[in-house]
Amino acid sequence: MNGAMTVSEPRGTARLKKMYAYYRGALVPFLIAIILIIAGEFVSSGFASPNHVLILLKTASLLGVLVLAQSIVIIAGGEGIDLSVGAIASICAVMAAVVMQGEDAKLLIAIPLVIAVGFFLGLINGVGIAVFSVPPLIMTLGMSSVINGLVIIYSKGFIIRGSASKLLQTIGSGQSLFGIPNMLFVWLVIIVIALFVLGRTKSGITLYGVGANELTAELNGVHAKRVRALAYAFSGAISALAGVFLLGYNGLPFMEMGSPYVLPSVAAAVIGGISLAGGAGNYLGAVGGSILLTTLTALLVTMRMGEGGKQVVFGLVLIILLAIYGRRTER
Repeated sequence: MNGAMTVSEPRGTARLKKMYAYYRGALVPFLIAIILIIAGEFVSSGFASPNHVLILLKTASLLGVLVLAQSIVIIAGGEGIDLSVGAIASICAVMAAVVMQGEDAKLLIAIPLVIAVGFFLGLINGVGIAVFSVPPLIMTLGMSSVINGLVIIYSKGFIIRGSASKLLQTIGSGQSLFGIPNMLFVWLVIIVIALFVLGRTKSGITLYGVGANELTAELNGVHAKRVRALAYAFSGAISALAGVFLLGYNGLPFMEMGSPYVLPSVAAAVIGGISLAGGAGNYLGAVGGSILLTTLTALLVTMRMGEGGKQVVFGLVLIILLAIYGRRTER
């Protein structure tokens, strides 16, 4: 044969290379988290022990579910951001506790109910943003204020009656036979589903398309406003599910229990490589961002730093990481 012979790569090898190229940026937050865990061991013996790492991962899983809700609206573009994820999680946790009253039999009633409520609240955000052109920051911040006010009106400032069922508490704070927190198995299932839906289905690809270039998506027959409105609706539904997990973790509901997770949910998504401009990044990186922020918080607590100093250091590190990742995602 006179022609030059070419040897094609095995299909499996080519697929692995393609996956590595796609998820390569997502690995960076995991590496930084590992470095922080090793550094923590020098600060306090046992910080890098398997048991403590599992505790860190369980804590990160709660943030990670809300980060998924945040990631969806950011990917959808339009300067998308959802500051109501914490409030939706809080009110849905309260509703779930009131419905369940600690009974496992009512768990299957409570979960679909609060997910439907979360979807509806998110849809209100989406309609306001996509149809009436209210800026996402203003719309979701206003929705957060309304929701928190409703919880205060309902509770009248007193302890909320209701609690998580024993089964939900086992899921949220219990461990399996292997000593691994049950919440990690739940989070793993959510990660797999999220990566498949966002990266492999028509709906996920459409979401990225709208976020990357709304005009091009419209020219290809995509109803961009509908996609963006539904992104907020699903963000609300996922936030509601996160509220259920928070209830299982804490056992009892309380006002604004989801509020501390709002800004970290945005930061973890961006640190994980999800562009604030929309249409880029993947949830695996956001998972790494969730673990990184959780580890950083635990390290600062371990260093016995005062609350003021802890907030200063956490804020500075956050700004630096966001600046680095923001420049990286713009390239």
